[in-house]
Amino acid sequence: MVGLNVRILDYMESIERLHEIIIKFGTKIDGIRNDNYSLPFHHWLPFLAFYLALQAQAKTLEYLNDKHVNCGLAWDEDIGLPSLPSLIADVGSYIRYFNPQGGLHMLLESFCGWSLFEKEEISCCCGSRSFKLRKVALEIMFNHILEVQESSVVVKQFLGVRTDDLNHLEHHYNFKKQSQRIDNLYMIWLCRNEVKNNGSLEIEYLGSEQAEVFNLPGFQNRIMKLII
Repeated sequence: MVGLNVRILDYMESIERLHEIIIKFGTKIDGIRNDNYSLPFHHWLPFLAFYLALQAQAKTLEYLNDKHVNCGLAWDEDIGLPSLPSLIADVGSYIRYFNPQGGLHMLLESFCGWSLFEKEEISCCCGSRSFKLRKVALEIMFNHILEVQESSVVVKQFLGVRTDDLNHLEHHYNFKKQSQRIDNLYMIWLCRNEVKNNGSLEIEYLGSEQAEVFNLPGFQNRIMKLII
């Protein structure tokens, strides 16, 4: 924590502060739903995922602390949010203690590292000189990365497709960015949002890229179903 503007708050104050932030996030999401922003809805998917991570952290603090046994939470006062390592650790604790199912488990786990979004098996004859179909097993992987930039948080959302069939990867996925951590994983969706919480909450779209074969509406619907 050297060089960071970190303040330790007790668990009750942290929970109260988190709930206030979550309410502000919810108000922004309502505005996105009501088309109060000029950009398409899918441009804000990293922000929606960040909202769910903060909700998980708040529930974890409520579960693990009481007046008899409790511990403080580190807050990064420069960004007006819990420190990012604390947030990720609490999201991991939420997964362990609450065991969320389906899409919520997948999304929250993606803040702790690459998570499995879904598996697919398709028939394809790409990359060969014949028209004989072969089975291609695909894994769709999901990941979120949080970075502090001055007084804001940049939320990076990644979706990638992994397969051992390299011919299929080379033939179908024009978006040639590969994971540096997982072999044979090609990116099919990258999106970045900036979140500022200095008094008022501000969000900004920083850009996105996608592969031609990516089903963006289907992906967006999967995330939207998790927002209550």
